[in-house]
Amino acid sequence: IAKYRNGVDNNAAWCASFVSWCYKDNDIFGYQASVSGIQMAAQKQGLYSEVDEYVPKAGDVMIQKNGVSHTGIVESVDEDGTIHTIEGNTSNAVRRRTYKPGTAEYNKISGFVRMSDN
Repeated sequence: IAKYRNGVDNNAAWCASFVSWCYKDNDIFGYQASVSGIQMAAQKQGLYSEVDEYVPKAGDVMIQKNGVSHTGIVESVDEDGTIHTIEGNTSNAVRRRTYKPGTAEYNKISGFVRMSDN
C-alpha cells in the first residue's frame, strides 16, 4: 500500500493513490491522493463526464462522489451498461468490482475521467 501512496505510509484512504500509481506520469491528473483532486484536474482539461452523459471505456477512471468518495479503473463495460472495475482500498485491498445499472452501488458513480481520449 505504501508504494501506491507515493512512499508515504499513513492511514489515509488510498483508492486515488492506487489509480495515480497505475497511471504514473499521466498528463491529466498526475499524482493525486484524493478523488476530488483527480476529478478537478480532469475537469480543468475537459476530460471529465457525468455518469449520465458518457459510456465509459476500458481504461477510463470511475469517480464516485455521490454519498461516498471513491475511484477505480474501468476494466470493461457490458452491453447492458454493467461496469467492471479494478480498485484500490476496497476492503483494504486491490479488488475487482462490478456495478450493475439500477443498483445502489451503481448510483454512487458520479462520472468518469476519459483516459481513453488520450
